[in-house]
Amino acid sequence: MTTDVSMTHTQAVHRLKDIQDELTRLKAKSENGGLTPEDETYWDELFSESGDLDEHRKRLEREAEAERVKIRVEAASSRSGLKIERGSDKGELDRDILDVRIGGDGGVLHVRNDERGVPGEDVDDVGAASG
Repeated sequence: MTTDVSMTHTQAVHRLKDIQDELTRLKAKSENGGLTPEDETYWDELFSESGDLDEHRKRLEREAEAERVKIRVEAASSRSGLKIERGSDKGELDRDILDVRIGGDGGVLHVRNDERGVPGEDVDDVGAASG
């Protein structure tokens, strides 16, 4: 029996439960008189289908988890206005961490490089910093 790969996660879980119930029924039948050759074949088909369904369920869960991580990264990037571009340092902090103090009017008042100990410069606004 071929597994329907268009099944949703919920449908796959429900089908797995149905297979479990059917295998339980067949097991009870085997204990009360034995299985027919058709029952044995059916058992094997159900067991095989359960493996395929479980793999399909896991694949759907991995896809959903990957999508959740993508959404988290997009949300974090949009809040900070930062993006990780191909070829970048994968989001690790640069050694030159800046100390930036913002004035009441939103302008940068002081920029200081902590790592190198270079004294900061006072500027009137963000665009006036000469680096």
